[in-house]
Amino acid sequence: MKFKSIFLFCVLFSLARSEALGQGKNIVEKRYVFVLDVTKSMCGFNGTPDILDRVSGNLVEAIENINDPNAEIYLSTFQEGILNRWEAKANIEGKQKLINNLKKMALF
Repeated sequence: MKFKSIFLFCVLFSLARSEALGQGKNIVEKRYVFVLDVTKSMCGFNGTPDILDRVSGNLVEAIENINDPNAEIYLSTFQEGILNRWEAKANIEGKQKLINNLKKMALF
């Protein structure tokens, strides 16, 4: 199935281990950055496929599958501009906080 221009950005950055100013302290081992398009084109506007629920579900699954509790997760949603910016540690509480924020947006 072909999708016309769908502006969906789920970007996953995994940063290598860093050292803090030569002092031997770890800053962050991994960061995951997700950017979710919540424009009308994702909801079937003007005949485009309605894929927002599927994409949002895939995003929740990706967040749930992050196994490093020390990693950081950054999640932004956008339309014409940034709507929300959330961040959390990838522990159980942090991941649930991000998922709850998505659900409050009534994407599901």
